[in-house]
Formats: sequence, structure tokens, C-alpha cells
Amino acid sequence: DPPRPDPLPALLELRTELEERGIHLLLLPTPVKPMLAPDSFSRRYSRDSPPLQNPSFEELLRRLDEAGIDYLDVTAALWQMGRETSEPLFLRSDTHWTPEAVEEAARQLGGVLAERGLMRPELADRYVQRSNEVENLGDVARMLTPTLRQAEIWRQRLTLRRVLEVTGRPWQSEPKATILLLGDSFSNIYSDPGLEWGVGAGLAEQLSFFLQSPVDKIALNAGGALAARRALRRHLLSSTGRLEGKRVVVYQFAVRELMQGDWRLLGVD
Repeated sequence: DPPRPDPLPALLELRTELEERGIHLLLLPTPVKPMLAPDSFSRRYSRDSPPLQNPSFEELLRRLDEAGIDYLDVTAALWQMGRETSEPLFLRSDTHWTPEAVEEAARQLGGVLAERGLMRPELADRYVQRSNEVENLGDVARMLTPTLRQAEIWRQRLTLRRVLEVTGRPWQSEPKATILLLGDSFSNIYSDPGLEWGVGAGLAEQLSFFLQSPVDKIALNAGGALAARRALRRHLLSSTGRLEGKRVVVYQFAVRELMQGDWRLLGVD
């Protein structure tokens, strides 16, 4: 079947299926590099230029409000952080955000979940952060098939803050957690060893740290609009118990999916 470009019917379908099980849906559309670093792409922009946004984004938010679908737009918070710190929000030769931007998004998300009563605060500290150095070549640089010399120049070294349990045990997705993060490579960039940017410091891990609470995670690289929803629906239709006790599903996807993603309905998939 051809892709379905309008995201609203698919998001309504997902909200309804979760709502029937007493689970709240919170959307987290994630800004992409040209939005928050336009000066990297055109001399018409400076570092102080406001973030770019698709002209129809505000209309989509209005439609989400009318439909009663909850969301968090972290674009303004990340842009403000970039202005205040002068630190880059995206990796030099990669399409994904920096560890600092991931942490800020997790901080904003944790605050909203707590404010809206969607999580129960833990009584004691459960998670800590530990610094860790990683070095890698970004996905854009890899697509350019660089020479050895170019690859050496374009490689980037980062400091991650890995999330561990206070016992020293590495963070793990907790299937029995009340919060499930459904995401794509923006959630996985510092979690998936295959992406080679380290582990233990992704969006789910940082959310656990700021909430001091376990988080369940289903994240598929390049799966924002369709594959992630399919993965979640398999659990909705099965008897695995993966969604038992869940109070909220945070659905993270790159905002570009709103323009080019496949938002077909899964009830007739």
C-alpha cells in the first residue's frame, strides 16, 4: 500500500488503543539538525537565528489539541539551551543530537510527566551518572565514503554521562515500568552499540535518571512513523503482558517523519 502522509488519523488510532487500556499517550516530536543549526547550512542564518519549523507544524499542534492528544515540543527549550551555553546541539558529522541535548530533552520530559501526574516519584535515589569518553565517525561522514585522512579529521570525541543503578549495575530497560518510551534512532543514538556512539546514555536512560524511576523502551532505528507503532501494536494485540501496569507511552519520533513518514492505519494493516 502507498504511504499515508497525514499523521493525525494514525495518532488518533494509537491514542484510542492506548486509552482503552488506561494508558496515556504523550508525543515527543524531536527537532532535527537544520531546524536548530540553520547557520550550518546557509549563510542567511546566524547562531542566534530562531529555530526553523515547517509552516504546517502549528496547524498540526492545533489539531492535536482539538483531538485531545498530548504532546511536548522541546524545540524552544533546546534552542534556548544552545544560546545560553554556546554548545552545539548536534554532532559535527552526524544527523543526531549531542548528549547534552538528549539530557535536556529528558529533563524537560521528566518535568512534564511529573507535573501532569503521569509518574509516581521514587522515594530514594536509584540511578546515578558516570562520565564516559567515546569517539566515532558520524552517519553523514560515513555516507560520503571518506578517505582515511578525511575520516581521521571528521571523527569526533564526546563525553557521555552513562546512567547506572546506584549499585553500579548498567541501566536496563524495565518491562514492568509504568512508563514506556517508544522511539527511533534519536532515542537510540547513545544506547545502541551498533550506532557506535556508546551505550547507557540514551533518552530512556536519561529519563530514568531525572525521574529516578525505571523506564521501559522500544526503539527502532529509522522506525519512527511506522515500524515503532507496529512493534507496539504487537504487544497491544498479544498476551505478553508488556503493557500491563503501564500508565504512559511517550512516543518519540524525528519531526521529519511528519513530512515524509508512513502514517498508515494499523487496524487495517
